Amino acid sequence: MSGKNSWKRTKGTGGIQYDYSGALALSAGDAAAAAADMAQQIRGRTSQLGSADDWVAMVLRLPDALRHVLLDQLDQGNLLTGIGQSGWPAPNSIVANFRDRFGVEGQKLPPEVALQVVNDPHQWRENISQIVDGQEHMLMA
Repeated sequence: MSGKNSWKRTKGTGGIQYDYSGALALSAGDAAAAAADMAQQIRGRTSQLGSADDWVAMVLRLPDALRHVLLDQLDQGNLLTGIGQSGWPAPNSIVANFRDRFGVEGQKLPPEVALQVVNDPHQWRENISQIVDGQEHMLMA
């Protein structure tokens, strides 16, 4: 369901972006199935494969703890709707967007990541971020 044809690659101001086409139009069951397929594709790839230029390679560039949270979200059926290298919040940040809220307030997150609940209707609802070597990377819902 989330094969290469489901992802659209674009060049943004901060770098390359990948958007999962039609993600918001999927039913909850189809979104969960697509999320499971995404998790399988990520786990099936053990390295960035230097020349790889796709959304999985972008996921593999995330710091370990944040990638672990991303996989947990996919395992829970939360669909990844986009990922890319952005000029925000820092020049080489990787930002991933999810279809639904994370639902992690009561769950234990790795100590390397932080949850921020924004709830701004003009921005986003919440994010989970990790800073490594001064570079912030983020999952957003």
